[in-house]
Amino acid sequence: MTDSITKKADFFKALGDTTRLKILKLMLSHNNLCVGMIAYRLNITQPAVSQHLKILKTSGIVEGKRAGFNIHYRIREDVFKKFGIDLGKIIEVKEGKSMLENKSKNLKESV
Repeated sequence: MTDSITKKADFFKALGDTTRLKILKLMLSHNNLCVGMIAYRLNITQPAVSQHLKILKTSGIVEGKRAGFNIHYRIREDVFKKFGIDLGKIIEVKEGKSMLENKSKNLKESV
């Protein structure tokens, strides 16, 4: 039972990082992306992207498939369905920020 709880905690921890949410948003609009393309689009280094993808892959959120010299990554939507999560709503863009970032900002302003 604790193994199941640990896996769930890892899943939600992986979603708790802004850069990983940006990667997922990019992957939602483009089915299969390699590390180089993600790095280019987000203007971050390839090693940084690789580390974020490793966390997303370990938590079961993305999967990779080798295509020549590259590995193309895609979102495992079945994992989100399992938790009843609509990923598109989580990373919905409002004023250049994710919905989660906007809610956090609104909460801080109301305090």
